[in-house]
Amino acid sequence: MKLVRYISLVFVCCFFGNAKAQSYVMDAYNLYQAQSYEEASVKIDSAILTDAALESQTWQLRGLIYKSIDETNTENIDTAVASFVKAKSLDETQSEKIDNFIKNTLFAYYNKSVWFMDDLQLDASVKEYNKYKAKYIEVLDSKKDFK
Repeated sequence: MKLVRYISLVFVCCFFGNAKAQSYVMDAYNLYQAQSYEEASVKIDSAILTDAALESQTWQLRGLIYKSIDETNTENIDTAVASFVKAKSLDETQSEKIDNFIKNTLFAYYNKSVWFMDDLQLDASVKEYNKYKAKYIEVLDSKKDFK
């Protein structure tokens, strides 16, 4: 009898734990759709602490949210790229789609390089361009030649 109660308790905890995880993801998605990116980031960061972290879609959504917060913030770009890489590791069948997310996110480094060049801040421009190349080689194509 104790075994049945224990199994029932584990089942109930798992069920409600999974429901809470999905709630965080749905809340994050709804906030993302409403363009409330900062609030969405809080929800999605809560979701990755639950069983939702095992789902590629959770990490893809996290990448999209962080990419949308502020593309001029290197930390947000890095978080977005890392999230997409994690999503790809969880579901290789979506690698082409996720690679496109990564490419689009990495362009933020390239764009920053151009902005610095426009302002004649050449050292900063070269730094951002080198960051773009390094990240591209690291996460997308280790054989990419930028010549």
